[in-house]
Amino acid sequence: MKTLAIRKSWKLLLNVAVLVGLVALIAIRMNSTTQSQSYAPNLAAVLQSGIGAEAPCPTSSSNLALRINNAKEFIQYRSGVVLTQETIDRLSSLEQATLPGWCNMPSCPRLTRQQVKDVITATFMNALGSLSDAQIDNMAYNSLRVLPGYARAGRVFEVQLRSSQWNMGPEEFKQMAKDIRSPYSLYRPLAQTEIANLVDQHLDWLAYGCSDWNMSTYSPYQVFMLAYSLASDDLMGRSRTELAALMEEDRIRIYNDCGLVCPTEGRCAFGDTGYLYSSPMTIFFNDAAQNDLLNRIDALY
Repeated sequence: MKTLAIRKSWKLLLNVAVLVGLVALIAIRMNSTTQSQSYAPNLAAVLQSGIGAEAPCPTSSSNLALRINNAKEFIQYRSGVVLTQETIDRLSSLEQATLPGWCNMPSCPRLTRQQVKDVITATFMNALGSLSDAQIDNMAYNSLRVLPGYARAGRVFEVQLRSSQWNMGPEEFKQMAKDIRSPYSLYRPLAQTEIANLVDQHLDWLAYGCSDWNMSTYSPYQVFMLAYSLASDDLMGRSRTELAALMEEDRIRIYNDCGLVCPTEGRCAFGDTGYLYSSPMTIFFNDAAQNDLLNRIDALY
């Protein structure tokens, strides 16, 4: 029972570190039996219309700049995060080293799946360990909400954790978030294992849906986009037009069900003020976190 309680508690807290969910709001479902690798029939189509069409992986020096810029716009319209020119330049440089014509080694430098798990886990754990009390308080009361505008009675002040599909009160959330900052916290080893498992899960999803993700090694571009996906709880499915239509459907539903006026204009689907799900991207995918991630990738080359 004690072990079960610890794991249940960690499942709740995990959303602080990676904020990743099953993305039910965009109608993507994964079979609960992971051994069967059975996915919803529309998963591939949803991913292909999103990242597959709007932010495909660079394949040569001739399309590198265009596709990095596509990724910049993709992240910005979906979450509001604006990549700096310094980040774009560093990512481009790291990615270029893996492309044909630039790599002079027998096999161009790419990351194994284990290395992807290592760098992303270390980046999120570093961000988690540096949380301030004020940041934790803000997350407890102003972030981590599914459809933030949909204020159901008795649930508006709960932290809504989509990964675990549980909710929890803000005071309990704050206590646990502050505890895990400590390097001696019992939750930290569980956190590292769980983040690595989620990286595996998301890579499997992307490999199933997009041919340019169906591989055994990964480029810096792919690692960067995966980190964005985990931090934002955005599986990167659906196009700009499709996400806008989904937000409009929810706006109408919120008004019909609750009489609440929640305009979609100027809102992103994800990110700090996400319409579908709000997550603290300014903590877990800010300039410092992005730079930390790129440093860890660079150190492997």
